[in-house]
Amino acid sequence: MQKAAWWLFSRLHLILVLAFVVSFSYHWSSATHFADSLTPSNIYDVAFELKFEQDSDSINIETYIPRDNERQQIIEESFANNGLGNTVTEDETGRKALWTGHSIFNSVRYKALIKSQEVNYQINDNVKIPASYPPSFDPYLQETEAVQVTHPEIDAVWKSIKPRTAKKIMPVLRSIYNLTYQGITGAPFKGFTDALTTLRLKQASCNGKSRLFVALARKNNIPARLVGGLIMNQGSKKTSHQWVEVYIEGHWVPFGPTNGNFAHLPANYLSLYRGDKVLFRHTSDINFNYQFVIDKRLVAPNLYQEKLTDTLEPKSGSEFNISQLLLNMGLAPLTIGLFLLFPLCTLAISFLRNVIGIKTFGVFLPMLIAAACVFTGFFRGIIAFVVILMVSFSPI
Repeated sequence: MQKAAWWLFSRLHLILVLAFVVSFSYHWSSATHFADSLTPSNIYDVAFELKFEQDSDSINIETYIPRDNERQQIIEESFANNGLGNTVTEDETGRKALWTGHSIFNSVRYKALIKSQEVNYQINDNVKIPASYPPSFDPYLQETEAVQVTHPEIDAVWKSIKPRTAKKIMPVLRSIYNLTYQGITGAPFKGFTDALTTLRLKQASCNGKSRLFVALARKNNIPARLVGGLIMNQGSKKTSHQWVEVYIEGHWVPFGPTNGNFAHLPANYLSLYRGDKVLFRHTSDINFNYQFVIDKRLVAPNLYQEKLTDTLEPKSGSEFNISQLLLNMGLAPLTIGLFLLFPLCTLAISFLRNVIGIKTFGVFLPMLIAAACVFTGFFRGIIAFVVILMVSFSPI
């Protein structure tokens, strides 16, 4: 009996390794998208910081805020109202937050964690421009004060760039895109610029380029609309962005004549509203100011809030997700990642020390490997560790 116990004790590390391999293999084979859940993706932390001055009168501040769609999802969001009343409404143009009343600190703040993905559309070269559309598309084909579809100068420039096959969508859009992207010089944002002014100056920021694109698309009976939002680059800024969506065979396809996006939208684009709108409305004479603060993180899908479980397949009621439990307890995602990876890394180091015979690892190495896996992803962290190990112990 003592010999059997001693044998088990001397082989304890092997038993632990075997138990880990069996458990890991079971999860790999049975859990849906298990590999994907260990691979971190970019999550954007976006804050709207709105500042103002007020006297004894009540104030109103309104802005568009993100909403869920097919390429962007809100993981969580919060409002710092500082005494102002806050309401959120939604219509066909977007989702709006309104603050009213008297503030304690002369500022309000909106903050959200956003999961966003890149989109690319492949458009068939043979798709023809439809002769008519349902009445619901009328707003996306009409002339407006800022989108001068029928102006003689707009008509003249179209005749100068008109392709041979002007009845098909792709050649028409390619001609419009080439003009607005390459033929119109970019410029810093300096306020409102309509389509005609953009054409005359041959220079405009994103809003002028986009309005000219929309005017030429509508001129050719192609429904088009403006989209306003943010480019989620790291840091603080005051600049928003506009691009275009064109309706093609049941889809609103994005085009960015400012930054060279043809039927494509990068992952760091956050849409806030659709239509020729302004991002902010507020009471006059309150010295209104704003700033966007953006941070990018790498977070594994298992650490998303349950709102995003539709990005994976729904979990059955019998499955237990310890990461969600720790999230509900208030732990930060990075802390949870370190907490869950530390035992695994400790097991790997114990195996290398006691089975392989590598004696140079210190007690802090498991934590360092866990941290590397949190910030680079599980597989990248492990691969990097193995490569460093092989290089370090390779013969000279």
